[in-house]
Amino acid sequence: MQSFKSFEESLYHVNDQSFEEIALKLFHFQAKRNAVYAEYIRHLGVQTTSVRSIHEIPYLPVSFFKTHDINPAEFLSLVWRNEKNDAAIIDWVASRSAAAKAAA
Repeated sequence: MQSFKSFEESLYHVNDQSFEEIALKLFHFQAKRNAVYAEYIRHLGVQTTSVRSIHEIPYLPVSFFKTHDINPAEFLSLVWRNEKNDAAIIDWVASRSAAAKAAA
């Protein structure tokens, strides 16, 4: 995914032919930048490079939204503000992960 902005723009042109490609890009983005999801797929033993179809994407159980600190709106806002600054995004995810582990 080149940037969050370019990804957002691609959503305006989604169709039956482009849906799978866009969904796979979103999967890889989330697998790289969403700490809870990355940990979940690591636990499942999923190699992100081997996921080549939307039918292979592991879906986060709904119960995770009740038991883990998952706030998609806050994360997406951060990504939007720092779309070209991976270090800022990684630092935020690391600090959230550390805080969550300390609270547990």
